[in-house]
Amino acid sequence: QLFKKFRAMPTAESLQAGAGGDGDGDGGATKETAAQGNYHRYYGYRAAAGVGGDSDDGDGVDVRINLLQEDWFKRRVCLDVGCNFGQLTMLIAERFNPALYVGADIDAKLIENASNYMRGFFKSEEAANEPPGEPPAPARPKKILFDDDGNPIGGTPDASPRPQQKPKSRKAFPRNVRFVCADVLDPTLSLTPSRFIVKSQKQHFDTITCFSVTKWIHLNHGDDGIKRFFRVLFRMLAPGGLLILEPQPWKSYKKKRHASPEIFETFRKIKLRPADFPEYLRSDAVGFADFEDLGKPGASVKGFDRNIWLLRKPE
Repeated sequence: QLFKKFRAMPTAESLQAGAGGDGDGDGGATKETAAQGNYHRYYGYRAAAGVGGDSDDGDGVDVRINLLQEDWFKRRVCLDVGCNFGQLTMLIAERFNPALYVGADIDAKLIENASNYMRGFFKSEEAANEPPGEPPAPARPKKILFDDDGNPIGGTPDASPRPQQKPKSRKAFPRNVRFVCADVLDPTLSLTPSRFIVKSQKQHFDTITCFSVTKWIHLNHGDDGIKRFFRVLFRMLAPGGLLILEPQPWKSYKKKRHASPEIFETFRKIKLRPADFPEYLRSDAVGFADFEDLGKPGASVKGFDRNIWLLRKPE
């Protein structure tokens, strides 16, 4: 219910800034707000992509999750690069139960909003666990003895076998989510699982997700920047680790090339197009071994129905 409540909730700052989405249209975003792609109303704008039967519950859940598989996340240590408001991060964490899912974004305000959003889940969990008012005293049951096989001895003829204790739930959400303001291209940054897991020496992530981020890395840092970004993601993965990547198409770049004079100059010099990414990612310069195009999720909002890729690092 909280996903439904918060999915399109804009912040006061975003309403003032007039920021919009990151589809192939401009979404009404200002240059100051979104020069890094850090739209402050991104999930409010994109939520419509899940409405009208596109999601499995028809209630606005981000349809990209329908292309993802549980075993890519379950009990794994994961990182979401460019998590924005954090809604998809939390949806994946709730549905697929990773051991840890770290959401990272370059925008401190978005991370603050994501953290505030998380607090709503903790409050909901606390309310759900509050004991209800005093129930009426139950009738005293008759004493029934059981043998070693759990069968009743004496007592009433219709006595049932001893009930088996239900195992405790292993659902980790929302305690398996962390948010951090970070630029993965910052060479001084130490973004490892050990930073978030007590007494852990784990230095690499098992799965990294990166949804609708590559265009902004590319427009801000050029071909050298996007190549370095891919190499950084590869290094952050454990052997056999997975990269789930949703790159924006070239036509989306053209819509944003005037976001700033610097971006326009960078845009003019780009040689490596998104269509070339799979070949580069599997080249010796990066090193991914396996590549699979998972297809498009079937979003109904124009500009948001993009291919999602799955890449695997060699063992």
